[in-house]
Amino acid sequence: MLKKIIIGVFFVTILERKLKVMKINKFICLLIVLTICRFAEAQTTFAFSAYSKERVYTSLEEVDNPELVKVLDLSLKGLSSLPDLSSFKNLKALYIGGNSLTTFPESLFDIVSLEFIMADQNNFSTLPSGLKKLVNIKGLSFANNLLTSIPDVVFSLPKLEMLNLADNKITALPTNIKKLIKLKELDLSGNSISVMPAEFCSLVNLEVLMFGNNNINSLPANFRQLINLQVLYLDNCKIGLIDSKITSLTKLKTLSLSDCGINQVPASINKLINLEALVLNSNNLTSLPNDIAALRKLKRLSCAYNKLSVLTASVAQLRNLIDINMSFNSLKSIPEVVNKSTLPNLKGFGLSGNPVKTYPTWVHECMY
Repeated sequence: MLKKIIIGVFFVTILERKLKVMKINKFICLLIVLTICRFAEAQTTFAFSAYSKERVYTSLEEVDNPELVKVLDLSLKGLSSLPDLSSFKNLKALYIGGNSLTTFPESLFDIVSLEFIMADQNNFSTLPSGLKKLVNIKGLSFANNLLTSIPDVVFSLPKLEMLNLADNKITALPTNIKKLIKLKELDLSGNSISVMPAEFCSLVNLEVLMFGNNNINSLPANFRQLINLQVLYLDNCKIGLIDSKITSLTKLKTLSLSDCGINQVPASINKLINLEALVLNSNNLTSLPNDIAALRKLKRLSCAYNKLSVLTASVAQLRNLIDINMSFNSLKSIPEVVNKSTLPNLKGFGLSGNPVKTYPTWVHECMY
């Protein structure tokens, strides 16, 4: 439950920042947040799982022996500069989000044990070249700063596995991005990137790609090379269709394509047999194909804010479904075959904003 609350609060913050851009009122925002919370599947990332067993020190005052500290959290301390941390010779993770930092002291670059830096919500407009001395860095998070490009120093970090530069002012991806060959998790959502270059698809070890709220309207022809992708978010990118560049990514577990100008779901969606979450909110869908029945591992299906007049009976074959969100469509009835017997694991059924006159009794038990 706590994880859901944390995820919900995080997405409320993100969505509130985007309300003006996306022209979404607060009521709709709340519904979207609820959907995201339902779809949150306790996906632990490198940033939070790698040091979960270590003691977290939250102030310098509580440190008796700096050499014993592996995780230091100086987030939300009102810092405009970072104190000298050179005595923390074995530090592995440094959390400094929510301050007013613009750079790092040179002494930080002597802590070669560092593996992860989280510096979200600061005032970095670039990253110091001294970062390249931190040869053991596996994760960097500089979301919600003032970066206008991906700093060159990032491409000199040979062990980088996780990079989060969401909600900056980045306008382009350099061809050098192909150097990040060990990258597994990448978040560039909420920038102003208009083109995804072919070189981007050299990142064949990517498992998680968050690229929503950018300005791209197509994917490169070689996008299908990202064969290890398990999580793909392209929300509010006007790609217009779901084609083979996406449906060939058969390891996908989560696919989110809300507000992408999509008119139909192709029959080839049946290739995504490992899919557990499919989010297609705020598109122009008038129907779902029967081929969706092939997605036997699907747990979450959300098609809110579309133009669906009929819920395909094929949904009844998705016995692992936990949540269906069909809110704000044009559904007038629920197929009889869609019931608690065919969907024994269903916990939530979003039907608000549909002209359904009567609901089966079982629907009332899980409707939202």
